[in-house]
Amino acid sequence: MVTFREAAEAYIRDREATRKNAKHVQQWRNTMKTYAYPVIGHMQVRDINTEMIVRILQPIWMKKAETARRIHGRIKAILDAEAVLGVVSLAGAWMAKMNLAAAVTTARRRPCAVHKAAGGSIRGMRTCLNG
Repeated sequence: MVTFREAAEAYIRDREATRKNAKHVQQWRNTMKTYAYPVIGHMQVRDINTEMIVRILQPIWMKKAETARRIHGRIKAILDAEAVLGVVSLAGAWMAKMNLAAAVTTARRRPCAVHKAAGGSIRGMRTCLNG
């Protein structure tokens, strides 16, 4: 029986040597400690569901959209690794990931910002803040 915290720490440790910057490793640890561990750190990986992950992301989705997207991606990566190791079913991991994006983003859409190109035309870049 593996907890999410154990799985995450193993995932981070196993990939530490491949990271180009020690700061990135620390960012992984900090975001898991701050956002994921309080909600699912103590839980068995196989018991984690979409609702729990939404509870992690929803409070920060509008205020810290980039952080929320990164945490989402990190949790997905950890669940994928656990599925490959056979700790959770691959189908369960994929279902949690598929449902998660819809559950968080459809409830909290942000308008897109349109950046004007040089000369004031609106042919510039369009940026959506919530992906």
